[in-house]
Amino acid sequence: ESALAAEPDGSAYVWVVKKPENSVSKRKVMPLGLTGDKVSINDGLEAGEVVVTAGVSFLREGMIVKPITDGAK
Repeated sequence: ESALAAEPDGSAYVWVVKKPENSVSKRKVMPLGLTGDKVSINDGLEAGEVVVTAGVSFLREGMIVKPITDGAK
């Protein structure tokens, strides 16, 4: 599964986690290019923002999520 998704019109978006409440918000982004399994984003994100990378097809605007990190159980 990918963090990057597309609207019916072809525009790209990701789900960004808003702190401190851990709600998600859809954010339009401008992909720059692919390198292997990584995508570079040219516009739409700020350094340090948390992007959802799993379960994105189940998200809805304003949903509360429980972020996990690598190694978390």
